[in-house]
Amino acid sequence: MCWSRPIRIRVSFMFFGLSMLLSSLGKPAFSEDRAAQQVIETPAETPEQGQTSTWTTLDEVVVTATRTERSRSRVPVSTSVIPSVEISSSAAVNLDDVIRTETGIGVKRVVGIASGIPSMISIRGVPSANRTLILVDGIPLNASGTGFLSLNEIPLEAVERLEIVRGPFSSLYGANAYGGVINAITWPGEGKPTVEARAGAGDERYWEAGLTSGGRTGPVRYFVTADMRDVGNYLFRDYVLDRDIDFLTGEEKVNRKEAVNYGYEDLRLLGKVSTELGPAASLTLHGRFFDNELGYGRTEFLAEPQNIIADNTTFLIGPTFETSGIAGVHIQAGGYFRYRRDELLNETFSHWNPFPPFPVFAYTLSKSTFHDWQVQGSVTADRGLHTLTAGFEYIGNQGEFDPLIDQRLGIPIPSAVGLTERIDNFGLYGQDEIRLAHGLVLVPGLRGDWHSEFGWALSPRIGLSWNLRSSTHMRASAGRAFRAPTLSELFQPDWMVAPGVTLVSNASLEPEYIWAFDAGLEHHLGRFASLSLDGFYNDMDNLIGFETRADTLNYVNISSAWSAGCEVEVEIRPASWLSPFVRYAFQETEDRQTGEDLEYMPPHTLHVGTRLDVRQGPLRFTGSWVSSWIGQRMYHDWATGEARDLEPYWRTDLSVKVWWKDFFWVSFVGQNLTNERYEETGGILAPARFVFARAGVAF
Repeated sequence: MCWSRPIRIRVSFMFFGLSMLLSSLGKPAFSEDRAAQQVIETPAETPEQGQTSTWTTLDEVVVTATRTERSRSRVPVSTSVIPSVEISSSAAVNLDDVIRTETGIGVKRVVGIASGIPSMISIRGVPSANRTLILVDGIPLNASGTGFLSLNEIPLEAVERLEIVRGPFSSLYGANAYGGVINAITWPGEGKPTVEARAGAGDERYWEAGLTSGGRTGPVRYFVTADMRDVGNYLFRDYVLDRDIDFLTGEEKVNRKEAVNYGYEDLRLLGKVSTELGPAASLTLHGRFFDNELGYGRTEFLAEPQNIIADNTTFLIGPTFETSGIAGVHIQAGGYFRYRRDELLNETFSHWNPFPPFPVFAYTLSKSTFHDWQVQGSVTADRGLHTLTAGFEYIGNQGEFDPLIDQRLGIPIPSAVGLTERIDNFGLYGQDEIRLAHGLVLVPGLRGDWHSEFGWALSPRIGLSWNLRSSTHMRASAGRAFRAPTLSELFQPDWMVAPGVTLVSNASLEPEYIWAFDAGLEHHLGRFASLSLDGFYNDMDNLIGFETRADTLNYVNISSAWSAGCEVEVEIRPASWLSPFVRYAFQETEDRQTGEDLEYMPPHTLHVGTRLDVRQGPLRFTGSWVSSWIGQRMYHDWATGEARDLEPYWRTDLSVKVWWKDFFWVSFVGQNLTNERYEETGGILAPARFVFARAGVAF
């Protein structure tokens, strides 16, 4: 059951009534200690690399929601876990492909499988490209200086599982956990050292090749993966849309333009090595390298059209130390250094020709370099009915914005400026997990952040988890979070994001704030079915957005807004090898200043699909089919500021993977199989059908 604005209060009564009904079907209540040990699902067939079954259980161990290892039945917020067997058997190419069919998650990606133009991941009606915190082994993946999501950096082969936590979590993670947290946890490296080689090819000259190795030798564990990818046309279409607006009459003409210079290539390296320093201590070194180049069409105003090219290089290294040497106390400390360089070759307004007067454009190089430092530590102690966690975190961001260079002359264009800016953030947080009677767990938490531009911000949160029965879990939480403006939003020099449209930063921006409330229930009917219901309400203030002024886009704190809705997920298991599911989400959003919906937030989304995992002699078949329906959304046109609607669409993805003796495998993947013509972003067609095959062999 979903509710609209006048009857949101019914959510509490709905969950209370459902809990009482489901309680009458279960066993007598029992203690939290027994609940944590109860196994709801029988062991599954042996999956690849020792991964557990894809079937969702309440006793899965998660770490993201509380920063401590806890069974999912003790977590007071909506949390999903996607294991590696589900990832590898999906039709995914990048991380966002994996999560786009999860309940309450919205994905908007302009460049298909490529990287270079910011993607957007929204959770529960919280919009924008930089309000969801993406972690890899607890280390932020969000791009330095901008907060944008660089989702291509992490090969899916490196991911042991994905944890999705819905709702704000500044109380644990600070400024960017505004809408939710997604944590990709990579393989630790266990067992006898192995090597896997893989390669693939598909439409539009797509190809990939990679190597992965991992294992354990004495006290040392390691995991490393490296790959290269290349595609001639990531749009998988031979045309793009070209919109022309007559500003005198307001008439718009939409033409098709030949798709030239839409190639993409990348190189990815990820690794970590751990060594045991004793029976209860370890030291892990993380490292990542990512380099990519993206073509984004041709210039329009130069006498001789040139290719628009975006290039990015990212390097990260950082250690993590953990010990449980003192009884009941776990200590963790670490940090990282990250370097990121962004370059863009594009046309930019240079100056006015004096007579006759007309604008002169130049082919320019824009270059930004970012350096990040983080130091963090935490202590967790189990004391009777309490699990106490306290920690600190320091993050420094420095951005160097070079002046725009005229590529023909090799000098800065007139009025071009360069600058270097830095922001620092220091946070302290504390949390207590209190185990009460009758399976109740109360989790209060508080974090304080000091930001060099804005001063202090407090982020409180409280959650309640209740195991009514071994198969029934209720949860509720409330909290406040914030997002501080990024270096680019505050200080980046003016730059042209589209012909005739200049993006202008704003050093007077204030942080965004959100109050969030949610409640949910999850019930398992033995091994045959599971049901999950969640309701939420978000109240957002000081949202940062764009204001159109003549030919400029200006960052401003535009308004307050709210989002509310409910999520339903049903999964059944008619056989041990088959898992059909239905996921539906309803949400309402509103910008209080304009009364309009928030951009790109569909009221309705529906995902219907099934997962397959079956063995037949030496063969193992895994795969998935998912059809997604995304409802109508609105957005504002950059050129005119007008509100426009995007039509609903269906998208279907299919994947089949065949293993032979867990030694050799081959897979076939199809994205947008029905070749739907739709827009995720206004004015830009989503990629057409993409079909490719892959194969791998393990030693």
